[in-house]
Amino acid sequence: MKKTFIFSFLLLNILTFSQINRFYYELNYKPNKDSSKIEKLLTVLDIKDGKSLYLNYELARYDSIIIASMENSAKFANFDWDNFYKNPPKNSIKIIKENGIVTQKEVIGEVQNFNYVEKINFNWILSNESQKIENYNTQKATTDFGGRKWNAWFTTEIPINDGPYKFFGLPGLIVKIEDSEKEYSWTLKGNYFCKENCSFQQESHNEKYIKTIKVSKENFLKLKTNYKKDPLQGADVANPEINPTFIKEYKERLLKKINYYNNPIERD
Repeated sequence: MKKTFIFSFLLLNILTFSQINRFYYELNYKPNKDSSKIEKLLTVLDIKDGKSLYLNYELARYDSIIIASMENSAKFANFDWDNFYKNPPKNSIKIIKENGIVTQKEVIGEVQNFNYVEKINFNWILSNESQKIENYNTQKATTDFGGRKWNAWFTTEIPINDGPYKFFGLPGLIVKIEDSEKEYSWTLKGNYFCKENCSFQQESHNEKYIKTIKVSKENFLKLKTNYKKDPLQGADVANPEINPTFIKEYKERLLKKINYYNNPIERD
């Protein structure tokens, strides 16, 4: 009875209000294809009026701190930026979905923001297999995407055809999705109605302060490939005030980090 009331209340809010529904997904993933180590990341999916924004939870917090500081000159001047930038979010990807159109925003390099747009048509194959996941009654569906085979479990108890990352298009919210090799797995862990300081608001502010360069997907992938080869390409490394040893060591650290994260979600 209690569960039925919760679902009814959720559905009523989704259908009658334009507030933001935030869903929390835990991502377990294998960052390095040559290692068995699994890392964990909390991600969020914000949905409002048929539009969604997916990103790393730490990135959402990161954005809110930067924007709050920029809008308050005294706070900006006194903020400990050196310490703040020592622990940036592990993942800078943002995925915006609306009417079947997917926009990916990502920082390539240290500060430069790029985005590209693509239309994705998922060929979902529904199964009769069902499973109880995180107290939700779910149904299985499969699809191929990004060079991987994916198994998804969705629930019609939450009538939203969306999910984490770029996934969408099922008759209900995706509760869990993982690739067949179990190298990437998202599981829904909770949700609430967000009224203030949500990702949509932060993204709107970001567009005022941070320039985003729009490119084709082909050029975006070329930029990432070139960055992996030379992460300091285009940087002012010839400045005589910069110690060459520091530049060399810094580049080595960047390359080590880049080469470690060599197992992307999308292989092709």
